[in-house]
Amino acid sequence: MDGEAAGAVATRLRRRVVERIRRGVSRRLGRVAFGDLGGTTPTSRLFGFDRGLPIDRWYVERFLGSNAVDIHGRVLEVADRGRGDWWRFTRASLERLLAEQFGPTNVQVGTHGNVKSAVAFLHGLACDDLRASDLEAFDADYELVLTPRRCAREAPGRRRRGGLIMPYHRVAALEADPQLLAVTPGHFAEHLDVLRRHALATPLRSVRDAGVAARGLPPVAVTFDDGYADNLHAALPVFEAAEAHATLFVVSGAVGTEHEFWWDDVERALLGEGKRPARLELTAGGERLSLDLGTSRPDANGWHVLRPDTPTARHAAYRALVTKLHALEPAARAAAVDELRSRAGLAAAARRSHLPLREEELLRLAESERADVGAHTVRHPSLAVLPFAGQREEVAASKARLEELLGREVATFSYPFGGPAHYTPETVSAVADAGFELACANVEGRVLLVADRYQLPRFLVRDWDGDEFERRLRSWLRR
Repeated sequence: MDGEAAGAVATRLRRRVVERIRRGVSRRLGRVAFGDLGGTTPTSRLFGFDRGLPIDRWYVERFLGSNAVDIHGRVLEVADRGRGDWWRFTRASLERLLAEQFGPTNVQVGTHGNVKSAVAFLHGLACDDLRASDLEAFDADYELVLTPRRCAREAPGRRRRGGLIMPYHRVAALEADPQLLAVTPGHFAEHLDVLRRHALATPLRSVRDAGVAARGLPPVAVTFDDGYADNLHAALPVFEAAEAHATLFVVSGAVGTEHEFWWDDVERALLGEGKRPARLELTAGGERLSLDLGTSRPDANGWHVLRPDTPTARHAAYRALVTKLHALEPAARAAAVDELRSRAGLAAAARRSHLPLREEELLRLAESERADVGAHTVRHPSLAVLPFAGQREEVAASKARLEELLGREVATFSYPFGGPAHYTPETVSAVADAGFELACANVEGRVLLVADRYQLPRFLVRDWDGDEFERRLRSWLRR
């Protein structure tokens, strides 16, 4: 067969294949329900600025936060307020453009986004309109935001300096843990054994110290957020036995209350055992909500918020209500949770497995030479939703209350939730003004000597066994 004949055959085959695909697709797929996004005009032409944090800003702030240690001075943003569209690149085109200027080995271009976040951005929706998992999912075919970074090559044989900070929340074996906060006691012991072999356990306040970083092993600091009672009863014996050290950031307003944290109350109200009404109504931030709970009882079965599935109506209600409560100021959130408990028929007293620290337990924890206590606000709000005066009060009052209880200085702070959307530059100023020495965020990165001490990055730890934790640790240390 000559080339021309072969080309004709190939063309006919392609046409047949395309036609069969079209017929097959039309049989398998029904009509798409566009819902609220069915119009030909966007929900907002301001790309989400009028609805909250714009979706593209979420990716930008996350990128800046994870690379904060490499940023000195101020970040300049250039905006064209005239006519014209100058910002559209693909990863390939941007890599080529920057490589011509800086060299191909000195440029890294990250891509962020997926079809859902891209469509939502084009319609002018904001971060509050999506779940965190919607934003975190990545699909290389839908490049919503590109994040270029110039990185100078290291000299041969030179090891990158800088330590790590790893945040935990709980050491407990729980039947339900939708927020992935708990690590079992066995896994926590395995984690500390891995750290003993591959890192230098160090107090948080020393993790940026040049002397520590120069001793051959990377310094690693362990922290705990929130102030659960199991930090004393389950975690402290393990890190004392391992001769490790931990800083425990405590929500001062929760100490001695005998109440669960709000996210735990939502979990037991909507995902816990027992009969619930098919529909539950409550007021949250002045808005009347009607939650469809259905008739199916949820099974714990390891479900968590990062999973893509929503097995029952109760799980859907849980996702929706947690998202709503995240955005409320503390008083409105507390009122909504009180009403939720009442309508679900739950007592206000906490489950023993979910108690925060009592005052005497906090004092016992602080007596250990292996533990430091830091502040985590008074009521665990997303500080970004509060006015500046409210942020200053949450930050300063938490420090004052803990120092009153402990009779000593509290020098460290952790931002509640800790992501770029949950605190602002004004929050950072409030932390510095309150007299803290350093503060931790929840963005990934190494703690280099030039790190902003009020936005120290951390690598979040999950309930991994020792082998998986070691794999993750090695990956972090290569960054």
